[in-house]
Amino acid sequence: MAYRQFRKALVTGAAGDLGVEICRCLAAAGLDLVITDIDEEKLQSLAEELSRYGGIRVSSFTADLADHEGLEVTLRQVAQEHPDIDMLFCNAGVDIPASIERYDWRKAKLHFDINTIANYVLCGVFVPRFLQCGHGHVTTTISLGGLVGTPYEHAYNGSKAAARMMMDGLRAETKTRGVSWTSVFPGYLEGAMIEANAFDVKKATPMPLAAEKIVDASLQRRPILKFPLGEAMRVALAGFLPVKIRDKLMLKEMKPM
Repeated sequence: MAYRQFRKALVTGAAGDLGVEICRCLAAAGLDLVITDIDEEKLQSLAEELSRYGGIRVSSFTADLADHEGLEVTLRQVAQEHPDIDMLFCNAGVDIPASIERYDWRKAKLHFDINTIANYVLCGVFVPRFLQCGHGHVTTTISLGGLVGTPYEHAYNGSKAAARMMMDGLRAETKTRGVSWTSVFPGYLEGAMIEANAFDVKKATPMPLAAEKIVDASLQRRPILKFPLGEAMRVALAGFLPVKIRDKLMLKEMKPM
């Protein structure tokens, strides 16, 4: 199948550490951008920066991805104003670790609201349009944590596992109709999220390098991207270990909480 080149990308979580770098890579590749985040001040600053890339157009809108009704209304308006959007980067995410002894179920709901359900809202608005024209791509930032359960990160892991299954199903459903999908499984990334999560991180991938890998894989329509290789292999191996051994190893990966 011969694919068209992409013209305009919508990026969620655009003002976050990874989102900013993804937007810079897309702008450098010559794509017009529609960017969104809940942080209006950071979003406007990013829009001003990106507008200085030669020859591209940048639009922005603020949105709370946990407000699904409001998000859908806003996205339908965006789709009307930008009918040439042909790439989605479902990049926004939340990670609030806690011991089950101090856990509030509302935090778990927030993980699923933002990490999973918001992506359904996004896809529900745009993917039917992609199918109508036989062209489009969706990239979702999942996590290697969506492939293995860890202490204190159960809500995050669960929501990312759900996002993984969502992507697998949608990819198979639309495989022959011109829409492609990239599921991204990064390991530890430098920035605010590893500072706040429960993992005892010894080494992390720089954000610019992570974004470059993600954008390259998306433009090439690769279905799966896992990195770095060492972490991805460790996670894959964990699935074959006896439960007692795996649980002990997972606990050693975490900060005390």
